Amino acid sequence: EMKEIILIIFLIIDFTNHLFAQNIQSKISLVSYEKDSMSHLGYIIAWNYNGRSKFRNIPEEYDSTNSFIKRIKLPVVEGGSVRSLDSLFVLLGKKDSTHTILIFDRNKNFDFSDDTLVEINKNSVHPFCIYNIPYKIFYEQKASILVVNLRFSFNPGGLRLKNEQEQNYFLAVDFASYQNGIINDNIKGKIRLDVFMQTPAVCYDNDNTIIKLWNSSKNEPGYSKEYKIGDLFYIGYVKYKFENIDLFGRSITISKLGFRAKREVGVDTGFYAPNISTIGISGNKVSLNELKGRYVLIDFWGTWCAPCIALLPHLRLINKKYSQLKMVSIAAEVGRTVSKDSLRRAVIKYEMKWENIYQSFSSAKSLMKEYKIISYPTTILIDPNGKIIFRGGSIDMDKLDVFLESIFE
Repeated sequence: EMKEIILIIFLIIDFTNHLFAQNIQSKISLVSYEKDSMSHLGYIIAWNYNGRSKFRNIPEEYDSTNSFIKRIKLPVVEGGSVRSLDSLFVLLGKKDSTHTILIFDRNKNFDFSDDTLVEINKNSVHPFCIYNIPYKIFYEQKASILVVNLRFSFNPGGLRLKNEQEQNYFLAVDFASYQNGIINDNIKGKIRLDVFMQTPAVCYDNDNTIIKLWNSSKNEPGYSKEYKIGDLFYIGYVKYKFENIDLFGRSITISKLGFRAKREVGVDTGFYAPNISTIGISGNKVSLNELKGRYVLIDFWGTWCAPCIALLPHLRLINKKYSQLKMVSIAAEVGRTVSKDSLRRAVIKYEMKWENIYQSFSSAKSLMKEYKIISYPTTILIDPNGKIIFRGGSIDMDKLDVFLESIFE
C-alpha cells in the first residue's frame, strides 16, 4: 500500500513538472505517407527536351510524331546549402486517344531498354503513376543520393500552354508523399501533425513548410488553420512553438513555452484578434479597437477568387439581416493587376455595402500575413470583447449562420 502511495506521488510530481515546464525543446520524428492526389500548392511542369537523339532503344511504335522526351529538374531550397546535380528524363507517348505510356530512365543511362513501360488510362479514377526515384544533390561539400517519391500527372486542367504539343503531351510532377508525426500531450493525448512543402522542392526549409495539426483520437481536425515554422500553437492551455524542420523532413523541433495568457492574441478561435487599424477604400478609418462592444465579421477575399465571389450574395444577405453586425471585407490583390480604383468598381458591381480594405500580396506586413490566411475566402467572426469565436471558409457558412442566429435572434 505504501509503494502505491509513493508511486502516485511520483507520478503527480512528474506530471506537474511536465505541465509547468517552459522553454523545453523536443524533436518529433517524421515518416513519409503517400498523398491521395496532386498538391493544390503547385507542381513542376516537365518540358519537352530537344536531345532525343541521345537516347537509345526508344520503342519503335513511339516516334517523334506521337511521343516526346520530357526533362524534369527538381527545385531545391533557394539560397540554401543544397544544390541539384541531376535531371530526370521521361519518354511520354500516346498509345491511342485514351491511353498514355510513360517510360522513366530511372538509372539515367540514356537507354530505355532496361526501364519499365507504364500504361495509364486517362479515364481512370486516378490517372497518374508514382515512382521512387534516386536524385543526386550536393550537400555538406559532397554529392549525395536522395530517393524521392514523385507522382506524375497528365492532365493540364485549365492551364493553357504555349502550343498544342505541350497541351496534348502535358506532364506534371509533384512529390507524392508528406511527412507525419505524433506530439504526445499529457492532457490531450496524441496529436498528429502532417507536414507538407508549400511549393515542390527536394528539401524542406523553414520558409517552405506547412504544418497541420489533427486530434488523432477523434480523427478530426484539432485546429482549423495551417502553421509555418516560427508559429505559435496551443494544445489546451499550453503554448508551443514550431522551431525548425530537418532539411530532409526527418524531424521537426518544437518548444513548450508554458501556459497561454488570459488575453492571448492569436488568429484561431478562442484568441483575441490582432488589431486592424487602416483606411478603407471609402476613406474611412477601420479599427478593431474602436469597434469593441460590437460583433465584427471580417471576410478575406480577392477579385480573382471565384469561390469568394460566389460567397458574396450570402454576405449581402447577412449584412441586410443583421444591421447591428459590423462587416469588413479585406481584398487580397496582386498590385499590378488590381488597383484601389478597380477594387472600388468591383465593390460597386457586387453591391458590397460595408467597409472594404485593399491589401497587396506583395506587402511584407499585409493583414493576410498577420491573420495567417492561406485559403480564400476565409471568414472570421469577432465578439464584442475582441475574441475570435468563428473562423472558416465558404463550406462553413451553415455554422456561421447558426452562430449569428444564436447571437441576434
